[in-house]
Amino acid sequence: MIFQTELLRAFLIFTANPILIITSLVIAFKILIRRRVRLTYSLGFFYILLSLSLGINLIFFLVSLFYKNEFLLFFLYYLSSVLVFFPFIFLMLFIADLNYGEEVVTNRVYTISLIVLGIVSILVYLFPGGITINESTNWTPQFSWTFLIFIYIMFTAFVTIPLTILITKLYHKFLAPHLKKKFRYFLLGIIFFLTIPYGVVLFNTWDEVIFKTFWSLYSLVIIILSGILIYIGIAKNIS
Repeated sequence: MIFQTELLRAFLIFTANPILIITSLVIAFKILIRRRVRLTYSLGFFYILLSLSLGINLIFFLVSLFYKNEFLLFFLYYLSSVLVFFPFIFLMLFIADLNYGEEVVTNRVYTISLIVLGIVSILVYLFPGGITINESTNWTPQFSWTFLIFIYIMFTAFVTIPLTILITKLYHKFLAPHLKKKFRYFLLGIIFFLTIPYGVVLFNTWDEVIFKTFWSLYSLVIIILSGILIYIGIAKNIS
């Protein structure tokens, strides 16, 4: 079972990650090259930080193969995990800007929101005994079930619920049918993207090969698909 799990993990790391990194960076470049305002910076950083998190995760896996140092591996995985939250922060700020404009979401409000949510993201992964990476886990991250519940609660409270409220409010502002149709692509992309943190946490907690196999295949497709849907749904029109 350990061998099967390692194969699945290697499949995710060496197939999904490079594809996702390249796709995210290409989309970020397309957004930022055309127009540079706060809206495009927010969405550009969404894709850049996503690719950065995946890149560090790839480094973590490579280091774990050749240099089995508990502190270094925990630091790399911690950094990768924290950065997973930041794309969602910039996505929320992007949608908040679309909803209320820079008259309400001033630079001060934007900065404070970024700092507060960033601190929350950093503290979440310092949960005592939440992540174990050592010889007993075959140098792979293992989450406790208590930590899974904690992350689910925090992510739902600080990301899923606020995003849902902001997106719903924004959707009702579109009156033209063709704009609503395009916005549905954006909405679908966000829904797909929101499933990723929940699945990754469960992947690192539940030692079930069938689920891990399903998730490996699902995540390979859905992360790319969600990034593209978010771009063509609304980002393409502002870039």
